[in-house]
Amino acid sequence: WRLIPGKSSSHRELERKMFRLNRCWAACKKSSDIRPSVRKTDSMSVQADLQKSFMQRYGIEIECSPAIKEIIEWIEQAHNLILDVLSRRGSTFRDKTIIKVALTAMVDRLDAHISSAVISSAANLHASSEAMARVVIESAVTAKYILQKDTDSRMMEYMSAYFSEQRKLHERINDDSGLVGNGRSVYFPPLVGQEKGLDFREGLVEILFDTYEIRYRHDAKLPNVADRFRAVDLLDRYNAVYRPLCAQVHSSAESVIHVTLASALEHTSFKANQVAGYMKDAIALSLWSIFHALWFYLDVLESFMLCLKEREAGKKCAGIKRQVQRKIDVFAEYK
Repeated sequence: WRLIPGKSSSHRELERKMFRLNRCWAACKKSSDIRPSVRKTDSMSVQADLQKSFMQRYGIEIECSPAIKEIIEWIEQAHNLILDVLSRRGSTFRDKTIIKVALTAMVDRLDAHISSAVISSAANLHASSEAMARVVIESAVTAKYILQKDTDSRMMEYMSAYFSEQRKLHERINDDSGLVGNGRSVYFPPLVGQEKGLDFREGLVEILFDTYEIRYRHDAKLPNVADRFRAVDLLDRYNAVYRPLCAQVHSSAESVIHVTLASALEHTSFKANQVAGYMKDAIALSLWSIFHALWFYLDVLESFMLCLKEREAGKKCAGIKRQVQRKIDVFAEYK
């Protein structure tokens, strides 16, 4: 607020503004009929309500497999936990408000990402679901790393590293490499010439951290992805889950090889067997990746609830996570 003439930079005034924002946000979430809460009816009706709620959230109608329906139910249960906590707490984020708001935004993005992965799989866009699952896992590990300990300083590192990366992007934009053909820029127009805006935004972020007595460093760095996995003791999942999904995302030749072999051997029984086997594996891989992404999402959500001292909500997240892990264990028998 010091950057805006006439505005006080007092801690109390900034808190009042943040609390008003939180109240408005919670009220909007609570009153929204796009994300309805679950009615207390029999088990079958609750499952149907959860599935309907998910479809209404995104305005879609897709016939889903039993596995996808089960995943949707778990996502909606987790989503309703978030809404319940936010609506009850309202303006009670009185300790380190900026950190809690930032963490809530990270969880909200995870909710959207995991939903995108499920919708892609339900629509038979299996390769896209794997890509989104990878996004969920990387984002979740970052959030888990921030929540693990030293949350204030790690959130500062996360934001500071973003501004550093954006400045590197602007350095590339400002040279001639962004021009093609007759001089047209291939960069998104709002990105060009926004260095001053970037400085202004970082200045505001620095003031917010300073207001909550969190030291902001412009040279702060976030550990690389592997080190984040290592820090939260999930390096085994980095090697077994994240890296294979990275290979799928970065133009894996697997699907191209399957189609090419099937086409080359068109007049043999190999083609039918190869295509059928590939489709079976593609569906299984899509579900496998979503189950793992959902596990990571619930793991972060559990940590987030404990950070907010919402122990009952944290236990519920842990319970859903155990159910998801049992599904993951089934894949050990897949052939």
